Amino acid sequence: MIRSNNPLSLVALFLSLAVLFTISGYAYTLWHERLEANAIIEIGDLEAKICKCPLIVVVCNEVMINESCQSCHCIICRHIHDVEVDNSKLAVYINANDVTVNSTLWILYTIKNTGTLPLKLNRITVSSSTPISYMKTRIYGPYGFGYHGVYPFNLNLNSKNKCHLVSLVPGGKSPPIIFDVNEFLFVLIEIKPSITNTTNIGLTLFADVSLWSS
Repeated sequence: MIRSNNPLSLVALFLSLAVLFTISGYAYTLWHERLEANAIIEIGDLEAKICKCPLIVVVCNEVMINESCQSCHCIICRHIHDVEVDNSKLAVYINANDVTVNSTLWILYTIKNTGTLPLKLNRITVSSSTPISYMKTRIYGPYGFGYHGVYPFNLNLNSKNKCHLVSLVPGGKSPPIIFDVNEFLFVLIEIKPSITNTTNIGLTLFADVSLWSS
């Protein structure tokens, strides 16, 4: 055993041990925090995407095809092309020009789970530049990869009288709806604006999506 009669040496030894323990504790804290951070990061990815396959926006209104016939109504529809998608907000922006009184807007688009975790579609919120007298949201799915079914909304043109037949697939659900990795949902929204004359209408659609936990 080595003894030292110099009190300064003992003080230096204690100081060295204190510094060593402090450094060791700080290093352990950093390691533990990094371990926790890595554990959180590696849980999975929460990501959804609005796909443009399909992305359909049409305005339909009922007109008389023959003034002498009181019950001869015809549905005429036109596509709206001024549509933008912002996947960072899961938002769809629509500008529909020259919307006439008693028109109905139909909006169909797809939300896909592109992450690595199951997701839940909580709600679809719609903001409009004009009042809305009626709105209904129908959700179809979820569907997996390789789906070859029909779209829930279709327009068939009668070439004889230039009228459209609006057909809907029966069913459709209301949120919340769970959809797994690589699955997708069809979102179909029917909107009747409350207007008294021909108007330009701006619509913003937001999808509220969160992580699903059982």
